[in-house]
Amino acid sequence: MAYVKTLAQHISAELARLARCDSANPAHSDVMADAGARLASLARNYLPSGSGFDGATQIADRSTSAKIVLVTAFHHMNESGMYDGWTEHQVTILPAFDGFDISISGRNRNGIKDYIAEIFDHALRQRLESTFDHMTKEISYAIAV
Repeated sequence: MAYVKTLAQHISAELARLARCDSANPAHSDVMADAGARLASLARNYLPSGSGFDGATQIADRSTSAKIVLVTAFHHMNESGMYDGWTEHQVTILPAFDGFDISISGRNRNGIKDYIAEIFDHALRQRLESTFDHMTKEISYAIAV
């Protein structure tokens, strides 16, 4: 069966799955590893990358199903088109009645925080279809049409 949710909802669901696990319980280790792998896959494949986001965006360990925290950096260019420095940012996503709210921390060099909010808003609202393969016991994701 396939499920269609936003990227933010898929991330939140995996974080909720992790929260239900007890790290001291060996029976939960497979579930925790699986949820961690799914989160890494979602971050790697669907969060902003390139075009200034030249480092990998990470889902912070302090994230919960009710508060997603992403860590990213932006590589700035000067007026000549040469890279001239980085700014580091934390993108915090909180649920809201109309979906979610985004706040950006870090230095607002060249007004970059509005751009980061726009790019992450677009990425997190992507609708992804998840499909569970009963043979391999793996979930795959694809952009929903």
